[in-house]
Formats: sequence, C-alpha cells, structure tokens
Amino acid sequence: MKKFPLRLVLATAVLSLFAGFTKLKARKAAASKTTSRQVEYYWYTWPGDSYNDENTLANEEYAMWVYYDAPVNTDPSDGQLIEKGFINNTEPHEFAPTYFLYVHEPGNIAPRVLPPAPVSNPGFVPVWDFRSVR
Repeated sequence: MKKFPLRLVLATAVLSLFAGFTKLKARKAAASKTTSRQVEYYWYTWPGDSYNDENTLANEEYAMWVYYDAPVNTDPSDGQLIEKGFINNTEPHEFAPTYFLYVHEPGNIAPRVLPPAPVSNPGFVPVWDFRSVR
C-alpha cells in the first residue's frame, strides 16, 4: 500500500483555507453594494410643532397627499407649509429642519394623477431603529 505524501495534504489544506476567505470577502463586498439605506425623519406639524410620525420623505409626501387630497412636495412656491422633517426627535429641536413639506391647492398647479404608494425596499436597513429599544 502506497502512502499519501504529507506535503500534498498540507498544500491542499492551505489552498482550500485561503480560497474560502477570498469567497467570504467577495460575498461581503457584494452584500454591501446591494444594501441600501433609507433615512427616516421625525415629522412635526406646522403650525403647532406637534409630533406626527417617523417616516421617509417619499412615504410622508404620499401620506400627506392622501390626507389633504392635494399635491404635497418640498417645493415652497405657491404652497402652504404643513410639516417639518427633523433628523432627531428632541424638543426643543437642536437642529434646523432637514425638509419642509408644502401642500398645493389642486387649482394652482396642473392636475396630476395620485402617485402609486412607495414600494418598500426588500433590502431595507434602517439607519437607526429606536423602536426595538425599550
């Protein structure tokens, strides 16, 4: 019976070990490229400065469009301020608002069809998830 050379076994083990690490690095790099982050803002009503909800910009525009039954966006021209979006949930506010939402009367701009509801991203990873902390 012929014995297996020890050098061949060691060389195979070392090559398979390093080949496994390169695959792991490639998988991590591919996963980080496909993961997208959506920033959620804390929305406060105006006037009154009372807390409304925590939502992304697109989802909040859609929710307010449905609520007011009129176009809502971040364009201040010929619109009425209804909400301010902050990056933190402190009162009094430590920073200036990141976004302002304005409602526009349907007669003031060209009529548009209600946009479809935003599709949630299956790879969504929240930047900060305070809901799990209690």
